[in-house]
Amino acid sequence: MSPLTVVLIVIAVAMLAAVIALYFVGKKAQKRQEEQNEQLAATAQTVSMLIIDKKKMRLKDSGLPAVVIEQSPKMLRRSKLPIVKAKIGPKVMTLICDASIYDSIPVKKEVKAVVSGLYITEVKGLRGPIENKDEKKKNEEFANLDERFLETPSLALEQCKVSVDRMAVYTRDNILRALATLGNYSKEEYAKIEQVEQLIDRYEENVTEYLHKIMTHSLLEKDGEEANKLLYCIRDFERISDHACNIVEQAEKIEKAGEVWPEKTVEQLQEYAGEVGKIVTMTAEAFVEEDPERIHEIEEKEDHIDEVNKKIKKQNMKRMKKEKCAPAIGIFINELSINFERVADHCENIAISLGESSEA
Repeated sequence: MSPLTVVLIVIAVAMLAAVIALYFVGKKAQKRQEEQNEQLAATAQTVSMLIIDKKKMRLKDSGLPAVVIEQSPKMLRRSKLPIVKAKIGPKVMTLICDASIYDSIPVKKEVKAVVSGLYITEVKGLRGPIENKDEKKKNEEFANLDERFLETPSLALEQCKVSVDRMAVYTRDNILRALATLGNYSKEEYAKIEQVEQLIDRYEENVTEYLHKIMTHSLLEKDGEEANKLLYCIRDFERISDHACNIVEQAEKIEKAGEVWPEKTVEQLQEYAGEVGKIVTMTAEAFVEEDPERIHEIEEKEDHIDEVNKKIKKQNMKRMKKEKCAPAIGIFINELSINFERVADHCENIAISLGESSEA
């Protein structure tokens, strides 16, 4: 591939920021979608690329040029984008792909792609169509969200609950798997956690979309409340799974740093991790079993975790001031504490949603 081709692929980063914004707005307004398509078509070209990896990531973590992130609206910086890492000629590049083709992009295979700037709009195999195995799996995973149920909203909501139950179990298992990597890190476990996180992201997208379709129908008051409860809980389960990825990332950094941890510090962190595992397990079980009796337990556990968090942060600051541990260890403890605390907060949010539902 000529240098000119590579340069053309990386065109107008400033324009790309506008394309990203248009992409999201286009989801809500057909007119803006058409404007976006016109801009993409004007700069489109077909290139061959080797897909190294793909992942849905927040803009700030994507590895895209800083100018793209800086020029994007703040609300989009926390949104997850379908990110593709690909080798084009001698260059390894980070690209964004259209959400509608994300599942069909094969990893570790060479494809022909239509690219506008840093945005992939279409992919196909070098010798014909790509076999979409991911799409087949996706359809099987969400087969219960059948459009025919929409004519009877109460039945459609029951199917949503089945899906969110599965999402809750996946989330619980992913957090427990991530916590287990602290002190016992492996690349294989990291890969499993990322894979489940991507599945949970698809649950959030598919079930949320299905719920919005349900809410276009006339609903009984109790059905409307159930739909809102599920929407809130879906969001919190997805955020908990995000923290599972953050935790395993810290576990990887700890492994690479190779610092010697004080024994007491390790014991405190293990205790804290154990409490986080318990509250996530309690929350998932309470949601699946629709057990309002456990709401108070979850709230008490969250209060306890707040106290543990304050204690560990305070002790961490003292150790760092007295230089009783390596600075890197202090940073790891702080980062893990932030993630642990936020996981507990999301669990409490789910408990509150369950409580409001039981009172209705």
